[in-house]
Amino acid sequence: MSVHIRDPVHNFIRLQDEERRLLGTPVFQRLRGIRQLALATLVYPGALHTRFDHSLGVMHVAGQMAQSLGMGEDDIGRVRLAALLHDVGHGPFSHVSEYALERYADRTTLQPEQKKEKIHELVSALIIRNNADIVLNLGQAKCDEIAKLLATGYGETALRQVVSGPLDADKQDYLLRDTTAAKRSASRAREAAPASRSLWPASYPSKLSYLRKQRHRLFCILAR
Repeated sequence: MSVHIRDPVHNFIRLQDEERRLLGTPVFQRLRGIRQLALATLVYPGALHTRFDHSLGVMHVAGQMAQSLGMGEDDIGRVRLAALLHDVGHGPFSHVSEYALERYADRTTLQPEQKKEKIHELVSALIIRNNADIVLNLGQAKCDEIAKLLATGYGETALRQVVSGPLDADKQDYLLRDTTAAKRSASRAREAAPASRSLWPASYPSKLSYLRKQRHRLFCILAR
C-alpha cells in the first residue's frame, strides 16, 4: 500500500510500503533532528528544513529521473531506496561535524576504493548494511546492493549517476529546497542580476551567461 506525504517543494511525494516502513525506523527518524544547512539558520532563520525532508525529496526526484531514463521497476525501486538512505549517516550539524568524525576515523582499514569517500558516506554504508531495522525491512542482499550502488555503483552506470553524479537528484533537491527555505527564489535572482551586473568584473559576463544557462536547464528538467 502506498501513502502520500505533502512536501513544500515537490507537492505530494508517493511512498511505497517498503519505503514507508523505512521512514518509521529510529535510525531514519533521527534525521528529523539534523538541520540540512546546519548553522546557516543563524543567518537565514527560515532555513529549518532537515535531512529527513531532503532525503524524501531526493527519493522523489531520483524516481522521476529513473522513469524518464526508461529504467525497469526493479531498478527504479533500487534507485529510490538508495536516494532515501543516502544521507542516513550524517552526524549532528550535517557536514560541520565531519571534521570531528574524520579526526577519529581510521582510514587505514578501508579498501582502496573506499578511501576517497567522505566520512558520512562511509557511515551511511555501515548503517545500511548493519542496522537491524533496515536489514529487517529490506533484507541483507538488498542492503548490500544499495550500499554498493551508493559507493562504487551497482548494475548500470546510470543508477549511481541518478543518485550521485554531475546533475544528480541530490543536487536537484537541495538547490530548490535550500533556496525555498532561505526565501531566495529563482525569480528574485533573475530580477537582481541585471541590476548587479555593473558590479561584476569585465571578464565575468561569459561566466554569468554559462551559470544562467545551467540554471535554466536544471529548472527545465524539474518542470517536466
